[in-house]
Amino acid sequence: MAHKTYVNEVSGANTAVLFIHGFLGSTEHFDRFLAKLDGYVSVFNILLAGHGGTVLDFANVSMEAWKQQTAQEAERICKKYENVYIVAHSMGTFFAMEAAIQHPDTVKGIILLQTPLKIGVKPSAAINTFKSFFNIFGEDEISRAYKTAHSVTLNYKIWEYLGWIPRYLELFSESKRARETICRLNVPCIIFQARNDELVSMKSLKYIPGKDNITVHVLENSAHFMYAIEDEKAMTEAILNMIKQ
Repeated sequence: MAHKTYVNEVSGANTAVLFIHGFLGSTEHFDRFLAKLDGYVSVFNILLAGHGGTVLDFANVSMEAWKQQTAQEAERICKKYENVYIVAHSMGTFFAMEAAIQHPDTVKGIILLQTPLKIGVKPSAAINTFKSFFNIFGEDEISRAYKTAHSVTLNYKIWEYLGWIPRYLELFSESKRARETICRLNVPCIIFQARNDELVSMKSLKYIPGKDNITVHVLENSAHFMYAIEDEKAMTEAILNMIKQ
């Protein structure tokens, strides 16, 4: 898999879209949207530090490092472009909200996919991870999606995963912090939550404030990494419509 940062700057464009993936995720999560944007606006699809590498690579970064990386990238893009939009998935939604708060005049809107304001890990998440690790897919689209979505190369050295414990603790802490962050959000925001998400609880919805700038859609037939065709179409249309406003 080509888990790496992808940048396509369009000459003369005054609009840019920044994509931010989630915990253990990959830039490939956004491939489904890029074809609709390439050549139309500038695109920055960034790979977070520690991703795309080994178990130890991931263990040796931190939530603070990801915050700094995305904040610096957002600031750089906002200085260069008049209109900036951010599309983020899972943990990446935390950083998208922070960027929108820091740059309210330049960030014209954000789209958040599976915002984990409350993390709820179902047994199916472990099963899907197991299937993807051992390439046991069959016709299971969800476990196959896990294979594409995870950018860290897994191994059988169980002791190396102990270094992930601080990362998970930071994730849960940041999830709680994001419940306050979203209340300070004033830019247009569209949120998509998947009904069958194995990692994000639907109880996240109760932490989303009823503000005029925030619109929430529930994807009835999708999971954390896998989107039904109709849901993927709805998200793509939302991204394009927001940019065209």
